[in-house]
Amino acid sequence: AASHPGIWFNRFRRHDTTSYADSLPVQKKDFDEARQRWTQFRPLIAAAFDDAASGLIDSPLVELQNFLGDAKAHWQMQGRLFVKRDSELPVCGSVKARGGMYEVLCYAQDAVQSAGLLAQHDSLDRLKTDAHVRDFLSRHTMVVGSTGNLGLSIGITSAALGMRAVVHMSQEAKQWKKDLLRSKGVEVVEHEGDYVAAVAAGRAAAEADPCAHFVDDERSCQLFLGYSTAALHLKCGI
Repeated sequence: AASHPGIWFNRFRRHDTTSYADSLPVQKKDFDEARQRWTQFRPLIAAAFDDAASGLIDSPLVELQNFLGDAKAHWQMQGRLFVKRDSELPVCGSVKARGGMYEVLCYAQDAVQSAGLLAQHDSLDRLKTDAHVRDFLSRHTMVVGSTGNLGLSIGITSAALGMRAVVHMSQEAKQWKKDLLRSKGVEVVEHEGDYVAAVAAGRAAAEADPCAHFVDDERSCQLFLGYSTAALHLKCGI
C-alpha cells in the first residue's frame, strides 16, 4: 500500500558481470566519454544558469537517521541508509536534469562543431556567449514528449542556449510546469491523451522538421549516459 514503507530487491541480478557487460550496447568507454563531456560543459552551465554557478549538476547525499523504523530489521538490512536528493538538482529540480541537460548540451556542441563554428579546444561557454553561435543554434529545435520533468529539463536547457524548444505534454502534466516552460520561451503543446500520445505527437513533429531533434525518453543513449554519471558523484560522496 502507498502508506506503508516498501523496498525492492532485483532478483534478476546477474553475477557474471564481466561477460554480460561486454555484450551491452553501452560500454565503459561511453561512460568515460560522458564523464569528460560533463567536465567540458561546466563553463557553459555556469554561464547559462544562475543556480549552477559551479557548473556542476549534482545533489546532496543525505543520511537517513530515522527511516523505516522496524522495517530495517524486518528486511535484515545492515549498515547505514542514505538518499541522493536529486529533487534538489539545480536548473530543473529533478533527476531528469542529468539526462535531459546532457542530451541538449551534447546536441548543441556537436551541431556547432560540425558547422565549423567551434574548434575542439574552444571553451564551450561560447555556446552561450558567442552571437554567431547563438544565431546558428536558434535555427535548431529540440522536441520532446513529457508529463513534466523531462520537458522542463529539455525546454529550460534549450531555451538557455537560444534554441527553439517544443514540449508535447500529456493531460497528466501539472499546470505550473506548463507555465514555467512558457515563461522561459518554450512552446508547450497540450494533448488530451496520455503520455504515449504526447510522445508519438512529438516524434512525428520532429520527423517532419529537418532542423529538429527528438529526445526519446525510452530509446536515447545520450539520456542514459547523462543519468549514468551520477554514479561518480555518488561514489565521491560516500
